[in-house]
Amino acid sequence: MLTSKKNLFLALISVLIFAFALNTININCIKNQKDKSNEFLNKTLVFNQTIFSIDNNWYLPQIQNFLSGDGFTCDTSNTKLAVRRTPVYPLFYGIHYVLFGEEASFYYIKITQTFLFALSAIALLLAVFLLTNNKKVAWFSFVIYGFNPTLISYTYYTITESLSPALVCFMLYFLSSSVKNNSIKSWFFTGIIFSLAALCRPTIFFFGLSIAFALLYINLKNFKKLVYNSVAFGLALSLVFVPYVIRNYKVTNGDFVLLEKFYNDPMGYGMQNIEFRKWISSWMNPADYNSERVSNKMRDNVLQHRDKKTLIDSLIKTIPTSVYLSYNKETVLDIYHSMYNFYEYQLSINTDRKIDSVEKLTILNIKQHTDNFIEKNTVHYYIVMPILFLKSIIIQSNSASIAYLDNYKSNHFLFFIKLLLILLNVYLFLSLVGNLFYSNKYFLIYIVLFLFVFLNCGYMLFVIKYFEARYLIPLFPLLYISGAIFGVETYNRLKQKLNF
Repeated sequence: MLTSKKNLFLALISVLIFAFALNTININCIKNQKDKSNEFLNKTLVFNQTIFSIDNNWYLPQIQNFLSGDGFTCDTSNTKLAVRRTPVYPLFYGIHYVLFGEEASFYYIKITQTFLFALSAIALLLAVFLLTNNKKVAWFSFVIYGFNPTLISYTYYTITESLSPALVCFMLYFLSSSVKNNSIKSWFFTGIIFSLAALCRPTIFFFGLSIAFALLYINLKNFKKLVYNSVAFGLALSLVFVPYVIRNYKVTNGDFVLLEKFYNDPMGYGMQNIEFRKWISSWMNPADYNSERVSNKMRDNVLQHRDKKTLIDSLIKTIPTSVYLSYNKETVLDIYHSMYNFYEYQLSINTDRKIDSVEKLTILNIKQHTDNFIEKNTVHYYIVMPILFLKSIIIQSNSASIAYLDNYKSNHFLFFIKLLLILLNVYLFLSLVGNLFYSNKYFLIYIVLFLFVFLNCGYMLFVIKYFEARYLIPLFPLLYISGAIFGVETYNRLKQKLNF
């Protein structure tokens, strides 16, 4: 037995108190912001309750559009935007909207999300114990998950990161129960929770490979059980995904959409913005030099009828100098001019202009510059850049959501907290390598967590070539397990060798 119900209840209450206290500090810090000149650091509140996210426009309007009879979509102007985002978080917010109304929904949803986070910390604690049979590893995982300021701060946002870690922990609990009991019922519920988690954050779908490995590994010597449990898991997937896929087939007039899909313009900035982001990814992580920010400034400049040269000159001055290690100034200027020209056409009153053809020319121009660079610098693009991206993934603090750490440079205590978060992130990834020494003892859980982390990082490094710190959020429960195993086992080994 891991511990008593009383201790589990106390652990739950401890996480709740700590989470509400930290979020109160975070909210008050936002309310008391004095310097609002930095558009990246400055944060605002929605109805003085949750922290505003630009992604609110992608997750919150669905319920309003549905109730008004326009379908469950984030934008009624295009029916295919009904499949732009997976449905779980919009439905989760929608429940709060229906029960409490728009303004009150932002108060109650942060409470719900914090309670779910605390419950998920207990679920992780139980799951790790079932998977490792090690109390120290289980409690260590619980502490670094349940008292982590990054995950706690996201519970006061209205985006998938506020819910996805909890769903991952619940999924791990049901998986651990399936591994322990190996029953049809356990695998069925694992399939249900996995489906909901994947339909909240699509990259969680990669965990399906980890589940498939666990299913095969523990039933390798019993083919009958393998078939029955696989059918149970598959049936659960079907119950969730089949209605959703059928619905998507209807609203898109014949497309198969399993998770989510964009057709032409994924974020409302035009497809040339995507090409612009690909160009940025050839010399740095686009998350560190936001393509949407550039597009927004250009669009605003056109709408306000401001001077084109003045804006482009200011953008060129603020572009990271690392671009000039890969491209000359003339190329950079040409790309910015072609981007601006597109927005002039797109926002022109003259609707007879051929927007599509201008967009294609802009895309082609940026693509040619990128392709020319890749052709001449293959090693840099395919080897050096992924390494630099990997460095960005590992050596960072995951603290963009934490307002009270924004001014860490002027406060020694905050600087220390920031440093600890960076060191924690580095430690978690190093533990993946270090746990090779203990992989025989924790073989199943090690392969399960390694596959999920590896597939997600590979997707970021080689497929989308884009990384934001929040993309790691669904990985954290698995990474914390890795870190706990490595910490406990290394401590035990040192203790044995040094006799202390």
